[in-house]
Amino acid sequence: MEFSVTLTGYSEKDGQVLMELEPRWWDGRELIRDARFVKQGGRGLYRDYDADLDLDEVRELYTRYQDNIHAAQRLLCFRRLRLSLPCQKLRSALYGRRRCSHFRVNVKQCETGL
Repeated sequence: MEFSVTLTGYSEKDGQVLMELEPRWWDGRELIRDARFVKQGGRGLYRDYDADLDLDEVRELYTRYQDNIHAAQRLLCFRRLRLSLPCQKLRSALYGRRRCSHFRVNVKQCETGL
């Protein structure tokens, strides 16, 4: 069973979505065991898990999983010694001037194709 993780960041001022990203290096299997993730209605045999997290909680996950980035993902994130646009958005959402105030992390079980 595979897991897909989606991270959505929201503005504190008006609740507007500021960024959405699939951090493929985050461990969905580990995340669903975290008590903050609540099982949602599923799609047949598959389940979705959601957590509403604040800025500090997402920074902790960002730090925890940054060593999981393998070489191919690192190439996608760092091009010519600069961050790619998705990685810039994530870093800005966590540490920039226009950072997000809160986040929704969604983990979906998905078919492996086997």
